[in-house]
Amino acid sequence: MLPIAGLALTLAAVTLLRVAGTTARGWAWAVGRTLLTVPYAAVFTVAVPLGLAVVSAVGGKLDSLTSCAFGAGAGAAVLWTAPGVSAPRRQLERMFLPVARRPRAVAAAVVGLGVLCLLVGVGAMTLTPSFSPTYGLQRTLESSMDRLQHAVNGV
Repeated sequence: MLPIAGLALTLAAVTLLRVAGTTARGWAWAVGRTLLTVPYAAVFTVAVPLGLAVVSAVGGKLDSLTSCAFGAGAGAAVLWTAPGVSAPRRQLERMFLPVARRPRAVAAAVVGLGVLCLLVGVGAMTLTPSFSPTYGLQRTLESSMDRLQHAVNGV
């Protein structure tokens, strides 16, 4: 729904989790490792909308902004799951381990996260992605993806 905000929050969360799992001297290394993952994520952020444009050549139709939002989602997923990225996951495991030992806390977490996932899923299916506050970028992405889809369909 908010690809730019989602990418920024994901980058901040991954960086903070890496820094939290290190010593006082290791924060620079943690930030550096996150920055090394960003170009890898950028490749997927660009490749997914291009792949979806190619799919439109065989009859698929996807809104330009939606395909760009899928690309942003792929980039965010890569920040969490790229090869060699295990520090944020390990830090999350350490944070939630005390919760996992209490059944009622697990049940409350499941209900809370389930409701949140339901709301996000409904919002993602019904709302148009918004690249705010960068509306110029939104118009540029939309027109570029529309031109690419028309070019691919014309071939």
